[in-house]
Amino acid sequence: MVRRIGLSEVEALIAAGDTDIIDLREPHEFALGHIPGARNVPLGDLKAAPKSKLPRDKALFVCARGMRSLKAAEFAVEVGLRDVASLDGGT
Repeated sequence: MVRRIGLSEVEALIAAGDTDIIDLREPHEFALGHIPGARNVPLGDLKAAPKSKLPRDKALFVCARGMRSLKAAEFAVEVGLRDVASLDGGT
């Protein structure tokens, strides 16, 4: 099941340090600014090689508006991740 979280909850996840923050935007979007500690994995790359792109079970997916992150989070659950969240509304 995918948890949908708000920006206030993201700060707690960052502080805990045990969540893989995956920014699904394209590299040129990511370069304009991103959540500290986030990895840039465009959605197409994630779907092409999920096992190599999702090394940890605890993942937070983010994007610009929240659509790609929700799709990626649902996909991550389908491939076996259990602790998955999507940033509701995007960055």
